Amino acid sequence: MKRLHYFALGWLMVSNLTLQAQSWILGGNTLSGDGRLGTNNFHPLVFETNNRERGRLTKGGLWGFGTNAPTARVHIKSIAGQDALNVQIDSDVRFRVHAGGGVAIGTPTIIPSANGLFVSGSTGIGSVPGAYKMKITHSTFGLDIENAATLDDWEFWSSADGLALYANGSFRGIFNPTNGVYASASDRRFKTEIQPMPSVLEKVNQLKPSTYHFHEKNAAAKASTASYGFVAQEVMDVFPHLVFHQVDATRGLDAYTLDYSGFGVIAIKAIQELQAYITTLENRIVTLEAALEGTGRYPTPTPKGNIGIWLEPNYPNPFRQSTFIGYQAPVQAQHVELLITNLQGRELQRFDHLPAGEGLVELTAGSLPSGIYFYTLKVDGKAVASQKMILER
Repeated sequence: MKRLHYFALGWLMVSNLTLQAQSWILGGNTLSGDGRLGTNNFHPLVFETNNRERGRLTKGGLWGFGTNAPTARVHIKSIAGQDALNVQIDSDVRFRVHAGGGVAIGTPTIIPSANGLFVSGSTGIGSVPGAYKMKITHSTFGLDIENAATLDDWEFWSSADGLALYANGSFRGIFNPTNGVYASASDRRFKTEIQPMPSVLEKVNQLKPSTYHFHEKNAAAKASTASYGFVAQEVMDVFPHLVFHQVDATRGLDAYTLDYSGFGVIAIKAIQELQAYITTLENRIVTLEAALEGTGRYPTPTPKGNIGIWLEPNYPNPFRQSTFIGYQAPVQAQHVELLITNLQGRELQRFDHLPAGEGLVELTAGSLPSGIYFYTLKVDGKAVASQKMILER
């Protein structure tokens, strides 16, 4: 009796499995409503071919291909040398995740660089690109370019006021949308330790404007394109804060760059100094004319042989090492001097106790830098004549 009971129970189980298997026919099914293929418990649905797993749908609804532990809604894991995904339209592949890790869009032939992206066609970020190769439409924040190693970044942000530039989150300047002029940030609130600029006129005279050609791979471009400017290493000796040393071992870069915008400020400062000196000279001329009025002793050349005052132009002029200055003072003069001054009127050298009458003074450049200088003849404590000379190193 017990044996019969076991037989009946087994028959029912086999019959049940047979009925379940027949509810979905591999060769095709005619359904009167929605069909189902899956599990009714917490086990995943596994797809196999050739007795090997090819994909699975987890109990949480994640699809995995090439992996039995998917972590995304669709998770594809390919083996070495095998593309992970191809999306084909008609006869051409339009989206490809290459075996090397790169992604190619819009082309069936280009192999993208490892972990890179290649797009054949136009790219729109936030909008349709239209005729543009790339178009970015943004709201609060724009395009950000960041260095992965240092985390330094530049942001480009477009608005009705123009194209603004931010460096590491700080505003740096903006391009005007009407005329394209770039205006750098100069708000007092952005600055500290504001101090008057020191004298620059003598240093300006040490600058060496040059014409030159850049090294060009294209010989024709090198021959036809001449540039005007300065050599950074030469400017470094005069205005070191305008020169920057750029070094990037990964790019093989070792170069000096020059802040040309800084020369505008320096030029304005030099003009102001020159104007102040011109004003000083004008005042000195007025004073001399008033002092010499009616005496016949004017700071203008008079023929040699007269008992008067003569201050010759130095020779040579311009000069490099030394120059000679001829003069004539009244024979009755008690004290004759020759003063050397710079553009600011600061005395640099004095030739004292010169003989009255005709004389010749040799001036050596010494450590004086290139520039414009003045020499003034003083007779009995009064400046009576002045000339300009140029020193060129």
